[in-house]
Amino acid sequence: GFAPTFAADYSLTTLVLLSLNYLWPTIYSLPGIRLKERGVAGLVCDALGSHVTPTLIALSLFGAPPPDRPFAAAMAGLFPVAITVWAAVLGLKGILHHQVADRANDLRSGTVTFATRLPPEAISRFLTAFNLYVELPVSAIVAMSTLLWAPLLAVALVIYCSLEAIKYRLGFQFALTAEAWTIRRSVPFINEAFYTLWLPFAAALQLAVSDRTWVWLPVVHLILFYRSVAVQVAEIKAIIHVADLPNRLAGRRR
Repeated sequence: GFAPTFAADYSLTTLVLLSLNYLWPTIYSLPGIRLKERGVAGLVCDALGSHVTPTLIALSLFGAPPPDRPFAAAMAGLFPVAITVWAAVLGLKGILHHQVADRANDLRSGTVTFATRLPPEAISRFLTAFNLYVELPVSAIVAMSTLLWAPLLAVALVIYCSLEAIKYRLGFQFALTAEAWTIRRSVPFINEAFYTLWLPFAAALQLAVSDRTWVWLPVVHLILFYRSVAVQVAEIKAIIHVADLPNRLAGRRR
């Protein structure tokens, strides 16, 4: 991880952040400290290592000076804050999902985590509330902060939320594991589709639209991450099937 420092002129801030990114997973699992078994501290530690610190490293390496226009400067100033908070939210969601997926094994082994301390029903309710009242507004703020330079991110967010809202109205369900208590009604951000498909593809497409030299990027992206595309296509087909759209459209024509 430190190998690029021999060729790149990293700032002290970047080097400190890079060092911290090795520290977090170490103290998360190291016997004696082992923050994994210390409730909220374990969640925060994992989120810092998986998403927040890498985001800060990217900002320290590629941050640009703000533009001259006041509104553009305000949006440019909002973006680092918004994307860091967004990374923290994504990191917390990731470790919560990981601990829920490992909950049965952790209970058998006597490993105490945030997910094993709470009743299953409380975890399920908390995750749904987290999806709607934390992830959704934070993602909307990120989309707003990039609107001047990458409006397709906002378009992707609207499309994703619309599809998930339709699934909710149609009664779709989502299960994180095979255990019955993890089954919940499908709501926006209950799954990873926005992070694994809609947002990165929108960013790739925005680059292609802004600069023709990147026109190949969306195509390569779809090829490399075809599994995410296949899952989303399957879900759209399921929506069409459950909603019985072909028959409804045929009835309207008659």
